[in-house]
Amino acid sequence: MLFRSTKHIAWHAAGVNEKSVGVEISNAFYEKFNATYKQMGLDNRPVVSDSVVHGEHLKPHLGFYLVQLQALKALLKALNIGMGLKLQTPKDSKGNPVNTVVNEVANGSYNGVVHHYQVTRNKIDSAGLNLVKLLEEI
Repeated sequence: MLFRSTKHIAWHAAGVNEKSVGVEISNAFYEKFNATYKQMGLDNRPVVSDSVVHGEHLKPHLGFYLVQLQALKALLKALNIGMGLKLQTPKDSKGNPVNTVVNEVANGSYNGVVHHYQVTRNKIDSAGLNLVKLLEEI
C-alpha cells in the first residue's frame, strides 16, 4: 500500500490532481477473480449487475466487501472533519447518482465525493458503488 500525506500531490486523476484526494479501494473488477479470493480464504465479493457508466450498461462485475465500505465511510468522515470535504456527490434532478463526467468535477471546482468516471470518460471506476447511499449512511 502507498500512503501519501494530503500535503503531497498524487497522480491519480488527470486535471484535478492538485485539487483532490485520491482514494483507491482495491478490487478485482471481473467476476472470474472471485475464485482467486476464495483460494485466498476470503468470501466471494458481491456481484453488481446493474452498473451504467457513460450511458453504457456494464457486464456484471465484482463489488466491494462491507468492511471496505465501512473503512471508506470512516475515511470520508475524517476528511470532512479534517479538511472540509463536503459529504455530497453529484446527483441528477431526481436525486440519483450521476454516472458520467460532471463539468464541475472535471475542472476541479466541485467539493465533494466523486467517482473517477466523473472526472473523465476514460474511466469506469468505481462503477456500482452508490455514493449517494454511502454518504447518507455517514
